[in-house]
Amino acid sequence: MGTIDQYALEKLQYVTELTKRIKVKSTPAKDSEGEEGDSGDFLRFFPAFVWAVRDFSLLLKLNGKPITEDEYLENALKRKKDNPEKLDLAKKCIRQYFPSRKCFVFDRPASRRALEELEDLPESKLNPDFLEQVQHFCSYIHEQAQAKVIQGGHTVTGTSLGLLVVTYVDAICSGSIPCIENAVVALAQIENTAAVHDAITYYEAEIEKHLKLPTETIEELLEVHAQYEKEAIKVFLARAFKDVNHEYQKELGTQLHAKLLELCSRNEQASSDRCQAVLTQLFQDLEEEIGKGSYSVAGGYQRFLDDQKEKVDQYYLVPGKGLMASQALQDFLKSKEAAAQSILQADRTLTDKQKEVEVERVKAEASAREAELHEKMKDEAVRRAQQQEKSFEEHKRQLETKMEEDRRKLLAEHEMVMNAKLQVTISLVV
Repeated sequence: MGTIDQYALEKLQYVTELTKRIKVKSTPAKDSEGEEGDSGDFLRFFPAFVWAVRDFSLLLKLNGKPITEDEYLENALKRKKDNPEKLDLAKKCIRQYFPSRKCFVFDRPASRRALEELEDLPESKLNPDFLEQVQHFCSYIHEQAQAKVIQGGHTVTGTSLGLLVVTYVDAICSGSIPCIENAVVALAQIENTAAVHDAITYYEAEIEKHLKLPTETIEELLEVHAQYEKEAIKVFLARAFKDVNHEYQKELGTQLHAKLLELCSRNEQASSDRCQAVLTQLFQDLEEEIGKGSYSVAGGYQRFLDDQKEKVDQYYLVPGKGLMASQALQDFLKSKEAAAQSILQADRTLTDKQKEVEVERVKAEASAREAELHEKMKDEAVRRAQQQEKSFEEHKRQLETKMEEDRRKLLAEHEMVMNAKLQVTISLVV
């Protein structure tokens, strides 16, 4: 309120107690003289420092020259030569612990008399200069001010800030000194678990939305899976941080693979159900004829084969059966072998030799179908293995991209800390 003076600075005296009330690392670093010196570490964690001065009563001038609000703040934080170091301790700590500092000054919002009714005063009655300053302030906060981050550049959300507060308060209540490093590790475990959950939830929702079961081929299913697995990894990496040894990403990979297996199983079941319904409907009248003994007459076997072939041809023409169509037909025909053999044996127009030949022919056809299905299953297994390899490569690619991004953030963070320390050193010399 008013100006940045010694009294205002003394009200921020708590910053001088930070190194006593909280520590950055579980094992404090030592400076060149062997003393605990982690002000640089605090720089990595502390947010931007914004000082808003209400009812500002001075002119923004220094030695007769106009200055900016930020220059006004920096000048106020300079140590005065004649002041004891204790009086300027708050200034020193603000410079040491906050790498980014910003200042805004505000005129009185209205005349002294109007201030009594400020709550109900329409905006049109407010001081135009005050409104302009408020707009400038809000614009900075909303559009330029950096979000709070923790080491590595991970943005702190409202939820994660709440978790950090709980961790700090629990430590204080237990009588220990809160440690930022330990709190961040605990937060990382919670956030990484949530990141896996978010990624899986996203994957499930997108699969449900874009994949209709059953699919006609395994390729169709694997293509959709690959697309949304890729997106799910992005969702995970956007929230995850400090994933030591990539344990949580491995867990995500395990869960996504399990989801793929579950999806394949559901796809096969949906296909089997569809095929069974089609076969039941198509063969219904043929089953009724078998039940009535219509084929158990002379020449009935050939008529049975013709009718069965007609039904099979109709079955092939039905769309939307899925990839279990051949297997379902094979199983269905196999279940009718006993009835077919009964009809064959009852047909008096065929000799015993012809019947033996027919039995062998049916066995050969069944064996050929079995071999074809076996090859198809092997082919699908190969495609699944190839998909698993692609999944591994996608995880690796996105992880390498994130690691490179994290490396750039750490370098930028290190450069920021070094520049901030240099500025502090220069200000102390000056």
